Amino acid sequence: MKRSLQLLGLLLLVQVAACRDRNAPVPSAGAGRYLVGMSSMVMGFGVGSGLPLAGLAPGDQVEVTFTVDWERPALTVERLVRLPPGTHLTFGEPAR
Repeated sequence: MKRSLQLLGLLLLVQVAACRDRNAPVPSAGAGRYLVGMSSMVMGFGVGSGLPLAGLAPGDQVEVTFTVDWERPALTVERLVRLPPGTHLTFGEPAR
């Protein structure tokens, strides 16, 4: 089963086939054993083929759209969008 999710985060590493970010909390969403919700953490992702990484660098604040494949398991970034300057990210526990 695959599911597409979004999070806000701070890029820590950008490479051709992988990236790493520290994400803001993600609220719970999903159903059954695929319930998703998490505190702030550092996460590693594979990068979808053809995803443009030019111009992105460690320290950029981004919105990450990624696919979770629970059967492999794998996290793959499908889209990275730089957030506007001055965007405030809060790292910690998700809002209840």
